[in-house]
Amino acid sequence: MNNLLARYHPIIDDPRAFDLVTSRSLDRFLWVNELRCEVDALRRMLVQSGFEVHRLPWHAPALRLTGAAEGLGRHWAYRAGLFQVQEASSMIPVLVLNPQPGERILDLCAAPGNKTAQMAMALKNRGTVVSNDIVGQRQRATRMILDRLGLLNVSLTCLDGVNYPRRAGVFDAVLVDAPCTCEGTSRRHPERCWREDPPYRQKAAKQKLLLRQAIRRCAQGGRIVYSTCTYAPEENEAVIDAVMKEWPDAVRLLPTHLPHLHSAPGLTRWQDARFHRDLVNSMRIWPHHNDTGGFFVALMEKTAATSPHSARTPRLGHAAPSAVSSDGWRRLDAADPVLVEIRRRFGLPVDAFTGLLVMRRNRREIWATTPDHRPPVVTKPSMGLPFIRVGNRYPKLTTAAAMLIGRSATRNRLDLRPDQLEAYLARRHFSLADDQNKLKSGGYALVRYQGHPLGIGCWHAASGRVESLYPKNVAVDTGHLIL
Repeated sequence: MNNLLARYHPIIDDPRAFDLVTSRSLDRFLWVNELRCEVDALRRMLVQSGFEVHRLPWHAPALRLTGAAEGLGRHWAYRAGLFQVQEASSMIPVLVLNPQPGERILDLCAAPGNKTAQMAMALKNRGTVVSNDIVGQRQRATRMILDRLGLLNVSLTCLDGVNYPRRAGVFDAVLVDAPCTCEGTSRRHPERCWREDPPYRQKAAKQKLLLRQAIRRCAQGGRIVYSTCTYAPEENEAVIDAVMKEWPDAVRLLPTHLPHLHSAPGLTRWQDARFHRDLVNSMRIWPHHNDTGGFFVALMEKTAATSPHSARTPRLGHAAPSAVSSDGWRRLDAADPVLVEIRRRFGLPVDAFTGLLVMRRNRREIWATTPDHRPPVVTKPSMGLPFIRVGNRYPKLTTAAAMLIGRSATRNRLDLRPDQLEAYLARRHFSLADDQNKLKSGGYALVRYQGHPLGIGCWHAASGRVESLYPKNVAVDTGHLIL
């Protein structure tokens, strides 16, 4: 077996420092959901829970946790959607793309969804992010992240990015975080640097196809970021060089720079190969420069149409479906009986659903997105958040909806104590203390901890106990729950 990282010593400024850092384990990183919590407030919570927490100088909402920082996914604040765990170097492509409110963004190879969530947050939970991955099973992870963080402005598709359809419309910016050999993740997965004959060239063939399609789907004047978590020039500079030679007038490389982040320029030569001179504008993230993982990031501008086919791609001109859409979605107004019942049950204000586009997807499912969302015109996109389940008797808020609107509830809400929190997250029944039981009647109750909504429970007045309705697929082993 070969140590693949040694092949990069000739292009690294300090090979010894590189080898030393890549032999050490990686710190944990996260970014704060500023829609729900301030950075300093979360930092105090984590410090009180025993974590050693530091600000990340080049990304204001991000934190580095040093020392023994395992178990972030078992922290109650993670379950409340106050933060997202993501490796620091993996945050860089979205920061370079720099999504702006009002833009329409495509994440072409999205799963497991961290960068999709970053982009949706950058748009301030408005507008449009289209999150695509060819493997539907992998998009389940994306769906779980979006639901937990309360991100309404995302449509999910499961299509081949190489042939992403023209009818999806054009985009102001496209991210191609391409599947790769993942050598930059070796601090978490050391086995990835000890392989015979890594498939650099096979990966590169697919990467070129993905980048070409990203450029086609991008509007003229728009931005494309190509990124990988590998060091291999065959999958990085060589891919961009090949596409730029095909379309020399259609795209140009822009400088990449983030204040306080140490990066190295891209290569213009590797072994016997020579690359476009502007590849120095791209960014190589070596682990020893910022004590992170490794990444490659290039930013391009689409300067001209790539072909008549792409030039005629229509820009979607309206928001999400109107009253009745051709794909079966039906918009609900504030007077709809289901929405009135939800407001009554939880004492929500009259304007509780203002700023939301609430739609019935079918007989049992109601979803919500933003009024300015422009979904792709493709078959069966998953648009926005699952919001209400309509049963035979009473409508039930989903966990995602409860976390989104639960702060404004004034009735049938339940504030948990630590032992009850553990029971709720483990899907166990629990009792209430006399001074806690302010529920007006049996049935659904909004469950909160320290003022932050966590989901829905069911108060059984006859037995005096609360049934946890926390989702089965995310229930926590509370023997290790971090409070």
